[in-house]
Amino acid sequence: MEQPCESPVPDYGRRLVNWYRQHGRDLPWRRTTDPYALWIAEIVLQQTRVEQGWPYYERFLHTFPDVYRLAAASEAQVLKAWEGLGYYSRARNLHRAARRIVEEHNGHLPADVQQLIRLPGIGPYSARAIASFAYGLPCAVLDGNVYRVLSRVLDDPTPINTSRSRSHYQQRVDAWLGRNPSAAFNHAIMDLGATLCTPRNPTCDRCPLADVCTARRNGTIDQRPLRVSSTVVRTLWMEYYWIEHPDGRFYIRQRDESSFWKNLWELPRRDLPDFEHHPPSGYEFCRTVHLLSHRELRLRLVAQPYETFEPGPSDRLIYRREMNEFTFPKAIRNLLEAFDRCRPTPRLF
Repeated sequence: MEQPCESPVPDYGRRLVNWYRQHGRDLPWRRTTDPYALWIAEIVLQQTRVEQGWPYYERFLHTFPDVYRLAAASEAQVLKAWEGLGYYSRARNLHRAARRIVEEHNGHLPADVQQLIRLPGIGPYSARAIASFAYGLPCAVLDGNVYRVLSRVLDDPTPINTSRSRSHYQQRVDAWLGRNPSAAFNHAIMDLGATLCTPRNPTCDRCPLADVCTARRNGTIDQRPLRVSSTVVRTLWMEYYWIEHPDGRFYIRQRDESSFWKNLWELPRRDLPDFEHHPPSGYEFCRTVHLLSHRELRLRLVAQPYETFEPGPSDRLIYRREMNEFTFPKAIRNLLEAFDRCRPTPRLF
Protein backbone atom coordinates (compact mmCIF):
# COMPACT_ATOMS: atom_id res chain seq x y z
CA MET A 1 0.00 0.00 0.00
CA GLU A 2 1.37 3.39 -1.01
CA GLN A 3 2.15 5.70 1.93
CA PRO A 4 0.92 9.32 1.75
CA CYS A 5 3.66 11.87 1.24
CA GLU A 6 4.30 14.32 4.07
CA SER A 7 4.01 17.99 3.21
CA PRO A 8 7.45 19.54 2.76
CA VAL A 9 8.64 21.98 5.44
CA PRO A 10 8.17 25.51 4.11
CA ASP A 11 11.36 27.37 3.22
CA TYR A 12 10.66 30.20 5.66
CA GLY A 13 14.04 31.79 5.01
CA ARG A 14 13.65 31.98 1.25
CA ARG A 15 10.19 33.52 1.59
CA LEU A 16 11.52 36.13 4.00
CA VAL A 17 14.50 37.06 1.83
CA ASN A 18 12.30 37.44 -1.26
CA TRP A 19 9.86 39.62 0.71
CA TYR A 20 12.68 41.74 2.13
CA ARG A 21 14.13 42.49 -1.29
CA GLN A 22 10.85 44.16 -2.21
CA HIS A 23 9.72 45.63 1.11
CA GLY A 24 12.78 46.04 3.38
CA ARG A 25 13.32 49.31 5.22
CA ASP A 26 16.03 51.69 4.00
CA LEU A 27 18.09 52.42 7.12
CA PRO A 28 21.52 54.12 7.18
CA TRP A 29 23.35 51.21 8.83
CA ARG A 30 22.10 48.93 6.04
CA ARG A 31 24.06 50.94 3.48
CA THR A 32 27.44 49.91 4.88
CA THR A 33 29.46 46.83 5.71
CA ASP A 34 31.88 48.80 7.91
CA PRO A 35 32.17 46.73 11.12
CA TYR A 36 32.70 49.82 13.28
CA ALA A 37 29.58 51.62 12.02
CA LEU A 38 27.51 48.45 12.33
CA TRP A 39 28.76 47.89 15.88
CA ILE A 40 27.76 51.43 16.85
CA ALA A 41 24.32 50.89 15.29
CA GLU A 42 23.76 47.64 17.17
CA ILE A 43 24.63 49.18 20.54
CA VAL A 44 22.59 52.36 19.91
CA LEU A 45 19.54 50.30 18.95
CA GLN A 46 19.64 48.11 22.06
CA GLN A 47 16.49 48.96 24.06
CA THR A 48 15.89 51.89 21.66
CA ARG A 49 13.36 52.29 18.85
CA VAL A 50 14.78 52.78 15.35
CA GLU A 51 13.12 56.21 15.00
CA GLN A 52 14.64 57.37 18.26
CA GLY A 53 18.07 55.87 17.73
CA TRP A 54 18.65 57.00 14.13
CA PRO A 55 19.77 60.61 14.90
CA TYR A 56 21.90 59.45 17.83
CA TYR A 57 23.63 56.91 15.60
CA GLU A 58 24.50 59.58 13.06
CA ARG A 59 25.60 62.05 15.73
CA PHE A 60 27.79 59.50 17.48
CA LEU A 61 29.51 58.49 14.24
CA HIS A 62 30.07 62.15 13.39
CA THR A 63 31.69 62.72 16.79
CA PHE A 64 33.71 59.48 16.77
CA PRO A 65 34.10 58.43 13.11
CA ASP A 66 36.45 55.52 13.86
CA VAL A 67 37.44 53.24 16.70
CA TYR A 68 40.71 55.09 17.31
CA ARG A 69 38.98 58.37 18.06
CA LEU A 70 36.46 56.63 20.28
CA ALA A 71 39.23 54.87 22.19
CA ALA A 72 41.19 58.12 22.62
CA ALA A 73 38.20 60.07 23.97
CA SER A 74 37.53 60.61 27.66
CA GLU A 75 34.57 58.93 29.31
CA ALA A 76 32.95 62.34 29.80
CA GLN A 77 33.14 63.03 26.05
CA VAL A 78 31.59 59.65 25.24
CA LEU A 79 28.76 60.13 27.74
CA LYS A 80 28.07 63.60 26.35
CA ALA A 81 27.71 62.20 22.82
CA TRP A 82 25.37 59.56 24.25
CA GLU A 83 23.28 62.01 26.28
CA GLY A 84 19.53 61.44 25.94
CA LEU A 85 19.70 57.78 24.89
CA GLY A 86 19.71 56.44 28.44
CA TYR A 87 21.15 53.14 29.68
CA TYR A 88 24.56 54.80 29.93
CA SER A 89 26.31 51.50 30.62
CA ARG A 90 26.04 50.95 26.86
CA ALA A 91 28.22 54.01 26.23
CA ARG A 92 30.72 53.03 28.89
CA ASN A 93 31.00 49.54 27.44
CA LEU A 94 31.46 50.98 23.94
CA HIS A 95 34.33 53.06 25.25
CA ARG A 96 35.95 50.13 27.06
CA ALA A 97 35.50 47.85 24.05
CA ALA A 98 37.01 50.45 21.69
CA ARG A 99 40.17 50.54 23.79
CA ARG A 100 40.33 46.73 23.80
CA ILE A 101 39.85 46.63 20.01
CA VAL A 102 42.73 49.08 19.52
CA GLU A 103 45.02 47.39 22.04
CA GLU A 104 44.27 43.72 21.30
CA HIS A 105 42.88 43.60 17.73
CA ASN A 106 44.86 46.31 15.88
CA GLY A 107 41.75 48.49 15.57
CA HIS A 108 39.62 45.83 13.82
CA LEU A 109 36.50 44.18 15.22
CA PRO A 110 37.06 40.42 15.20
CA ALA A 111 35.32 38.44 12.47
CA ASP A 112 34.42 35.76 14.99
CA VAL A 113 31.29 35.50 17.15
CA GLN A 114 33.04 34.16 20.25
CA GLN A 115 35.76 36.83 20.13
CA LEU A 116 33.13 39.53 19.69
CA ILE A 117 31.20 38.27 22.72
CA ARG A 118 34.34 38.71 24.84
CA LEU A 119 34.27 42.48 24.22
CA PRO A 120 32.44 44.63 26.80
CA GLY A 121 28.79 45.24 25.95
CA ILE A 122 28.58 42.75 23.08
CA GLY A 123 26.21 39.86 23.77
CA PRO A 124 25.14 36.92 21.59
CA TYR A 125 22.67 38.98 19.53
CA SER A 126 25.07 41.86 18.81
CA ALA A 127 27.95 39.49 18.04
CA ARG A 128 25.86 37.54 15.55
CA ALA A 129 24.51 40.73 13.97
CA ILE A 130 28.00 42.18 13.45
CA ALA A 131 29.33 38.88 12.13
CA SER A 132 26.43 38.63 9.69
CA PHE A 133 26.12 42.23 8.50
CA ALA A 134 29.82 43.13 8.41
CA TYR A 135 31.46 39.83 7.49
CA GLY A 136 28.67 37.80 5.86
CA LEU A 137 29.06 34.90 8.29
CA PRO A 138 26.12 32.46 8.43
CA CYS A 139 24.71 33.66 11.76
CA ALA A 140 21.00 34.02 12.51
CA VAL A 141 20.13 36.73 15.05
CA LEU A 142 17.63 36.48 17.85
CA ASP A 143 15.96 39.64 19.19
CA GLY A 144 12.46 40.53 20.37
CA ASN A 145 11.08 40.80 16.84
CA VAL A 146 12.56 37.44 15.88
CA TYR A 147 11.18 35.73 18.99
CA ARG A 148 7.71 37.02 18.10
CA VAL A 149 7.81 35.87 14.48
CA LEU A 150 9.11 32.41 15.40
CA SER A 151 6.67 31.83 18.24
CA ARG A 152 3.69 32.86 16.11
CA VAL A 153 4.55 31.10 12.86
CA LEU A 154 5.34 27.89 14.77
CA ASP A 155 2.68 28.53 17.45
CA ASP A 156 5.41 27.72 19.93
CA PRO A 157 4.27 27.95 23.59
CA THR A 158 7.84 28.02 24.94
CA PRO A 159 8.21 31.21 27.03
CA ILE A 160 10.75 33.57 25.53
CA ASN A 161 12.22 34.77 28.84
CA THR A 162 13.32 31.55 30.53
CA SER A 163 16.81 30.08 30.86
CA ARG A 164 16.24 27.59 28.02
CA SER A 165 14.42 29.89 25.62
CA ARG A 166 17.48 31.30 23.86
CA SER A 167 18.91 27.94 22.82
CA HIS A 168 15.41 26.66 21.96
CA TYR A 169 14.59 29.54 19.62
CA GLN A 170 18.16 29.83 18.33
CA GLN A 171 17.89 26.30 16.95
CA ARG A 172 14.69 27.21 15.15
CA VAL A 173 15.94 30.42 13.59
CA ASP A 174 19.18 28.68 12.56
CA ALA A 175 17.05 26.11 10.71
CA TRP A 176 15.12 28.92 9.01
CA LEU A 177 18.35 30.58 7.87
CA GLY A 178 19.61 27.42 6.19
CA ARG A 179 21.64 28.37 3.14
CA ASN A 180 20.03 31.77 2.67
CA PRO A 181 22.25 34.91 2.74
CA SER A 182 22.45 35.75 6.42
CA ALA A 183 22.39 39.56 6.19
CA ALA A 184 19.26 39.64 4.02
CA PHE A 185 17.60 36.94 6.14
CA ASN A 186 18.32 38.73 9.42
CA HIS A 187 17.13 42.09 8.12
CA ALA A 188 14.02 40.37 6.74
CA ILE A 189 12.89 38.60 9.90
CA MET A 190 13.54 41.68 12.06
CA ASP A 191 11.69 43.90 9.60
CA LEU A 192 8.75 41.51 9.53
CA GLY A 193 8.46 41.68 13.31
CA ALA A 194 8.91 45.46 13.39
CA THR A 195 6.47 46.36 10.61
CA LEU A 196 3.88 43.57 10.12
CA CYS A 197 4.09 40.96 12.90
CA THR A 198 3.79 43.64 15.55
CA PRO A 199 2.93 42.98 19.22
CA ARG A 200 -0.60 44.34 18.75
CA ASN A 201 -2.81 44.34 15.66
CA PRO A 202 -0.42 42.50 13.30
CA THR A 203 -0.98 43.02 9.58
CA CYS A 204 -1.42 39.37 8.68
CA ASP A 205 -2.92 39.97 5.24
CA ARG A 206 0.42 41.39 4.01
CA CYS A 207 2.67 38.85 5.72
CA PRO A 208 4.71 36.54 3.44
CA LEU A 209 4.29 33.74 6.01
CA ALA A 210 0.56 34.16 6.61
CA ASP A 211 -0.42 30.92 4.87
CA VAL A 212 2.01 28.88 6.99
CA CYS A 213 1.47 30.73 10.27
CA THR A 214 0.26 28.15 12.77
CA ALA A 215 -0.83 30.68 15.41
CA ARG A 216 -2.99 32.41 12.80
CA ARG A 217 -4.57 29.11 11.89
CA ASN A 218 -5.09 28.19 15.56
CA GLY A 219 -6.33 31.62 16.64
CA THR A 220 -3.48 32.08 19.16
CA ILE A 221 -1.68 35.09 17.71
CA ASP A 222 -2.55 37.26 20.71
CA GLN A 223 -1.09 34.59 23.01
CA ARG A 224 2.30 34.50 21.29
CA PRO A 225 4.98 34.99 22.34
CA LEU A 226 4.43 33.65 25.83
CA ARG A 227 6.32 35.29 28.68
CA VAL A 228 6.77 34.22 32.27
CA SER A 229 6.13 37.20 34.54
CA SER A 230 9.40 37.96 36.33
CA THR A 231 10.14 41.68 36.21
CA VAL A 232 9.66 43.53 39.49
CA VAL A 233 9.49 47.28 39.00
CA ARG A 234 10.87 49.22 41.95
CA THR A 235 9.53 52.70 42.68
CA LEU A 236 12.00 55.35 43.86
CA TRP A 237 11.00 58.74 45.29
CA MET A 238 13.61 61.45 44.78
CA GLU A 239 13.37 65.04 46.00
CA TYR A 240 15.57 67.43 44.03
CA TYR A 241 16.52 70.96 45.07
CA TRP A 242 16.67 74.16 43.09
CA ILE A 243 19.35 76.17 44.90
CA GLU A 244 20.02 79.44 43.08
CA HIS A 245 22.82 81.93 43.68
CA PRO A 246 21.86 85.63 43.45
CA ASP A 247 23.83 85.87 40.19
CA GLY A 248 21.61 83.20 38.56
CA ARG A 249 23.88 80.20 38.89
CA PHE A 250 22.47 77.05 40.46
CA TYR A 251 23.94 73.95 42.06
CA ILE A 252 24.43 70.67 40.26
CA ARG A 253 25.90 67.47 41.68
CA GLN A 254 27.79 64.56 40.14
CA ARG A 255 26.59 61.07 41.01
CA ASP A 256 29.15 58.61 42.32
CA GLU A 257 30.45 55.36 40.84
CA SER A 258 28.17 53.12 42.89
CA SER A 259 24.83 54.46 41.64
CA PHE A 260 22.82 54.07 38.47
CA TRP A 261 23.53 57.12 36.27
CA LYS A 262 27.03 56.87 37.71
CA ASN A 263 29.22 59.92 37.08
CA LEU A 264 26.34 61.78 35.40
CA TRP A 265 25.13 65.14 36.71
CA GLU A 266 21.90 66.00 38.50
CA LEU A 267 20.68 68.52 41.09
CA PRO A 268 21.28 68.12 44.83
CA ARG A 269 18.92 65.41 46.04
CA ARG A 270 17.65 63.32 48.88
CA ASP A 271 15.96 59.92 48.53
CA LEU A 272 12.67 59.31 50.31
CA PRO A 273 10.58 56.21 51.09
CA ASP A 274 7.55 57.94 49.51
CA PHE A 275 6.02 61.39 48.99
CA GLU A 276 2.73 60.69 50.77
CA HIS A 277 4.23 60.61 54.25
CA HIS A 278 7.13 63.01 53.55
CA PRO A 279 5.95 66.51 52.59
CA PRO A 280 8.25 68.79 50.58
CA SER A 281 11.02 70.44 52.58
CA GLY A 282 10.40 73.74 50.77
CA TYR A 283 8.25 75.27 48.05
CA GLU A 284 7.45 72.56 45.51
CA PHE A 285 7.73 73.64 41.89
CA CYS A 286 6.75 70.48 40.01
CA ARG A 287 6.75 66.69 39.81
CA THR A 288 7.62 64.26 37.02
CA VAL A 289 7.65 60.49 36.55
CA HIS A 290 10.36 58.71 34.58
CA LEU A 291 10.33 54.99 33.69
CA LEU A 292 13.44 52.84 33.45
CA SER A 293 13.46 49.11 32.70
CA HIS A 294 13.19 48.03 36.34
CA ARG A 295 12.55 51.32 38.10
CA GLU A 296 9.84 53.94 38.24
CA LEU A 297 11.34 57.26 39.29
CA ARG A 298 9.06 59.78 40.96
CA LEU A 299 10.77 63.15 41.09
CA ARG A 300 9.82 66.48 42.61
CA LEU A 301 11.69 69.77 42.50
CA VAL A 302 11.75 71.89 45.64
CA ALA A 303 13.15 75.37 46.31
CA GLN A 304 15.93 75.63 48.88
CA PRO A 305 17.60 78.89 50.01
CA TYR A 306 21.12 79.38 48.77
CA GLU A 307 22.29 80.86 52.06
CA THR A 308 21.60 77.70 54.09
CA PHE A 309 23.00 75.16 51.62
CA GLU A 310 26.37 73.60 52.41
CA PRO A 311 27.87 72.25 49.17
CA GLY A 312 29.75 68.97 49.14
CA PRO A 313 32.82 67.98 47.11
CA SER A 314 30.74 66.89 44.10
CA ASP A 315 28.59 70.06 43.99
CA ARG A 316 29.28 73.00 41.71
CA LEU A 317 27.61 76.22 40.60
CA ILE A 318 26.80 76.71 36.91
CA TYR A 319 24.68 78.98 34.72
CA ARG A 320 21.84 77.38 32.81
CA ARG A 321 23.60 78.12 29.53
CA GLU A 322 26.50 75.93 30.72
CA MET A 323 24.34 72.83 31.05
CA ASN A 324 25.38 71.52 27.64
CA GLU A 325 28.91 71.12 28.97
CA PHE A 326 27.69 68.40 31.35
CA THR A 327 25.88 65.11 30.82
CA PHE A 328 22.51 64.91 32.57
CA PRO A 329 20.09 61.96 32.56
CA LYS A 330 16.96 62.52 30.52
CA ALA A 331 14.89 62.40 33.71
CA ILE A 332 16.69 65.48 35.07
CA ARG A 333 16.34 67.41 31.83
CA ASN A 334 12.62 66.57 31.83
CA LEU A 335 12.35 67.80 35.42
CA LEU A 336 14.01 71.10 34.50
CA GLU A 337 11.73 71.49 31.47
CA ALA A 338 8.75 71.05 33.79
CA PHE A 339 10.32 73.63 36.09
CA ASP A 340 10.59 76.10 33.20
CA ARG A 341 6.87 75.74 32.54
CA CYS A 342 5.77 76.25 36.14
CA ARG A 343 8.37 78.59 37.66
CA PRO A 344 6.53 81.46 39.35
CA THR A 345 9.49 83.87 39.53
CA PRO A 346 11.25 85.76 36.69
CA ARG A 347 13.97 83.78 35.02
CA LEU A 348 17.55 84.73 35.81
CA PHE A 349 19.08 83.02 32.76
